[in-house]
Amino acid sequence: MQRASFFVALGQLLVGLLLYFHIEPTWIGNNIQWTRDNWILFFLFGGLAFTGFGLYRTFRPRVNVRNIERKIVEWLQAVRLGYDEHHFQPWHFTYVVIFRGLRTFIGRPRALSGRYLQVEARITPAPGELAQRLEKLNQRDQNDFYKALALEAAKARIYYNWNSANDLSIIKWLPITNQLSDASILDSLT
Repeated sequence: MQRASFFVALGQLLVGLLLYFHIEPTWIGNNIQWTRDNWILFFLFGGLAFTGFGLYRTFRPRVNVRNIERKIVEWLQAVRLGYDEHHFQPWHFTYVVIFRGLRTFIGRPRALSGRYLQVEARITPAPGELAQRLEKLNQRDQNDFYKALALEAAKARIYYNWNSANDLSIIKWLPITNQLSDASILDSLT
């Protein structure tokens, strides 16, 4: 698509320049009753529009591992989410974002060859009294609870790490590709 629009634009510019310098192909003059000035304007403006679109699509900044940190900052600023930089050694970068009252980490870990973003939120799944009840359950009932939790997380395609009864990490990995956008970041935060 990019190459096709670029070549169409190039052809329009070429015909526009031919008409501008009074070099009219016979099929244009014989078949259509536009004046030469109309054709010049049509091909020049059409060619410039297609060329501009083709150049934009060709040279637009793409998302890759070299510019992902800058893109994350741009996207967070565009949606007006506050963030703080968090220095964590095993990561290339990490930002702390408060989204809907939940503290969430967005970063690029050095693990996984650095080609993924990790969005991680730590929550208290069983506050206070519920955590005590969970710990008082016998081993079989606790295992049933953890199995049900694992099943629901798998249905939602979410990885989680159960640190303790009061500490659950919900983790989502996003591959760093050209399709990664601010919408996919916001989707992973919800």
